[in-house]
Amino acid sequence: FELTSADKALEVYTKLREATSLEMEVTRRGKPVTLKYTIR
Repeated sequence: FELTSADKALEVYTKLREATSLEMEVTRRGKPVTLKYTIR
């Protein structure tokens, strides 16, 4: 999901409440980085 609005952020938050993992793509120093988390 791209967080381009408050509605989209709420949708993501709702889905994360039941998620067991999370993968995010961010840009650091101009380069794409993938962050992976396990949610307990």
